[in-house]
Amino acid sequence: MAGGYKKISAKDLASLKTDEMFVRAYALAIKTYESQYNGQLGKLVGVSEQIVSGVNIKMTFENSAGE
Repeated sequence: MAGGYKKISAKDLASLKTDEMFVRAYALAIKTYESQYNGQLGKLVGVSEQIVSGVNIKMTFENSAGE
């Protein structure tokens, strides 16, 4: 699907975790969630990317209830 999100493989995610922009976005997502919902965000369970005039990254986390 043109313009849609595509899941990032575990291998690609490992290399993405060393990318400075991804690391900043990851840290910001955790900080924002914790400040808005007064709870801890669980582990990262999925990442998707969308290629447009730039790259959009969608991160899926597990919450403290395991959902």
